[in-house]
Amino acid sequence: MTEARATAPVVFVSYAHDNEDHVRAVVRLAKLLRRSGIDVLLDQWADQKRIDWALWVDQTMPAADFVLVIASPEYNRRAMEQVPDDEGWGSRYEAAMLRELLTAERSRWKARILPVLLPGHEIGEIPRFLQP
Repeated sequence: MTEARATAPVVFVSYAHDNEDHVRAVVRLAKLLRRSGIDVLLDQWADQKRIDWALWVDQTMPAADFVLVIASPEYNRRAMEQVPDDEGWGSRYEAAMLRELLTAERSRWKARILPVLLPGHEIGEIPRFLQP
């Protein structure tokens, strides 16, 4: 982005709830982004009332300027459909939507979906469909 933006970029954060430490690391990243002037869409900040999560994702993810995919072993397993049907619904749904967006509008979405490796994680944790 070469020209100044009138509004803050909107970033949707997609991740799996691997464990408490991982979730805390994701929240720390989201807070850092907010302090840097980025409008962050994070599930934990949207759950103040009962909502339809699939509808929330359907409405917020495509409207975001960028989607950060926080790589982890669980996100990768769920994105690659290597878990039982009753496990990891949220991250599985988000990964499926990302795959669909890349399929339908690759030129538009390729630059907007950004895999992120937090400290201690490896490239192999990024789902294959998001790797170069």
